[in-house]
This record gives sequence, C-alpha cells and structure tokens, in this order.
Amino acid sequence: MAGEELQDSWRRTERHLRDALTIQELPGDMRQMAFDFIEHNEFGVAFEYVTNALVEVGARLTPAAHDALAAAAHEMGLEDNPDWVLYRVEAEALAPPGRLGLSALSR
Repeated sequence: MAGEELQDSWRRTERHLRDALTIQELPGDMRQMAFDFIEHNEFGVAFEYVTNALVEVGARLTPAAHDALAAAAHEMGLEDNPDWVLYRVEAEALAPPGRLGLSALSR
C-alpha cells in the first residue's frame, strides 16, 4: 500500500487537475475524457491528454488554469512535458512581475 506522503501527493494532484479543468475551457468531449482519466487515477495520462488537447484546440490558458496545471506538473515531476513547456514559456512571458510561475515551483 502507498504511504501517507504519496497518497497526499495523489490527492493534491487530483485536486489540481480538477481545478484546471473546471477553470479552463475545453470542448465537452475532451473535458469529459480528461475527467474519465482522473476518475481512474490516471493522473499522468490526464495531464498529458489535457496539455495535448490545449495545443490541439489552440487554447490560451487562463492564469488560474496555468497555476493549477503547473502545480499538477510539479507534483508528478512532469515539468519537462513538451506541450507543457510551450504553455509555461508563454505564461511566464505574459505574467506580471512577481507572479509565481512553474520555474519558481521547480526550484
């Protein structure tokens, strides 16, 4: 059985992914597919799917959705996901000075 610390990380990851999907607009079928992955505890697959879907539809991340996905990426060690890197660079370029970005989380 997974230890308490790992279970806490899974809960945080699930919360971050759900928050991002609640905040960020995606077509209904894509959103539902991502929630299905989350329901089956496939958090890494859900993250990969969401980042790919965002690129596919050309979505611009809201700051809150970016922060939620950044936190999920950090929890799972997926900061180097190629599609996520595109969003991280874009979001940090547009962020106001002093705003916490993914690069600050991963230090």
